Amino acid sequence: MMFNMLISKKNFLFFLIINLVIAQDVEHSISVGFQKNNSNSWWLNNNNYGFDSSENFLKYSFNLEEMHFDFLGNIFFNNSKGGSVYIPQLHIGYKTQNSVYIKAGRYYRDFSDYMNDNLSSGSILMSRNAQAIPKIGLSYNNIIPFGENISYKLGISHGVFDKNTFYTKPPFLHEKYFYIEVDRQQSKFGIGIVHEAMWAGTTTEGLGFGKQPSGFRNFLKVFISSDGPLLEGEPHPNALGNHLGIWDIYFVKNFKEKSIKLYHQHIFEDTSSLRFANKFDGLWGIELNNFFRQTNLLVEYIDTSNCCYNPPYQSDNYYWNYQYKSGWRYKGNIIGNPHINPENSYFAELTKMIHLGISGEMFSDINYRFLAFRKINLSDTVKFQFMAQKNVTEKMSFTALFDRYNQDNNFQLGLTYYFNKD
Repeated sequence: MMFNMLISKKNFLFFLIINLVIAQDVEHSISVGFQKNNSNSWWLNNNNYGFDSSENFLKYSFNLEEMHFDFLGNIFFNNSKGGSVYIPQLHIGYKTQNSVYIKAGRYYRDFSDYMNDNLSSGSILMSRNAQAIPKIGLSYNNIIPFGENISYKLGISHGVFDKNTFYTKPPFLHEKYFYIEVDRQQSKFGIGIVHEAMWAGTTTEGLGFGKQPSGFRNFLKVFISSDGPLLEGEPHPNALGNHLGIWDIYFVKNFKEKSIKLYHQHIFEDTSSLRFANKFDGLWGIELNNFFRQTNLLVEYIDTSNCCYNPPYQSDNYYWNYQYKSGWRYKGNIIGNPHINPENSYFAELTKMIHLGISGEMFSDINYRFLAFRKINLSDTVKFQFMAQKNVTEKMSFTALFDRYNQDNNFQLGLTYYFNKD
């Protein structure tokens, strides 16, 4: 079945291989995975790029980085339903000499770059839980003129969601961010704000369903979160579109061979939560690098217990909207942290949770990663995933993965070959 799937995609693969052979500096790899699993496993459906890995699969990744140019992509081939092609991310970027960065394609985020996505439970706004949204964006980083140790970065992008049962015409995505960072020798402190908005499109359900306001004038309203039209049943006009964002705060301290990282992403859905009416809901994290020999240790605390506690002053449900009923999802998957909205639910779960991530090296030649989480506001069991990878040769590695969620187990074997690897 796997062989037939690859043959059916031969023209697509041939095109990729020819281009990558010509570009000798491209780093690329190919992986084959074989599974024995229970399809109800949480780990198969979350923080997995929106990819259904319940069957055997093949993954191809490539990365080309030059001084002003980069090209990155992941292409998955799933063995289910006779074989299908899935592209989690595929984008091209160009950086000008004055630090303006232009990017287009499917990509996740240019903010919260301190995050360790391999160990984290997931960014509040843009995690690896869903396929990357297609968008085009601009970003800019520079030093503030009056302080050589103070820099800032800002960015803006425009994207498009998907059609589904709620949207006959997909909404647009508006995204922007602004950060200030202070860098002093071995430490740095940063604070920023990120604003996301769904707008335009045509909705089939919800208050005021139908064609939603669009055009440049309404874009300006979305940009500043200005009020939309007064709809029947509303006591006052609400902001045009579905808005959410984070206050993003982080601190990194480097030692000789160690580092410590602290961060907090405060979630907001309206003006009240922007002003911390929902207290300190969001994601808290600490990461210790090499405090234990050749080990990265990450602990995160997720709190959503103050969502909707005082309507109408703090009534917005995280990742949900009364007009855009699909909420903060792309192709059915949560775009942000998957623990905030449980699967098959459109309402935030009022919960407190601890997430643990550990990675490192054992027995000198085996790399490992361990992930686990548990709700701490009620009786709960620990859900975990363990992965071990052994380098067979300089360019080939063997991977074994086991995860457990409640009574469901999943086991996976994989083989990866790296091209142009130093």
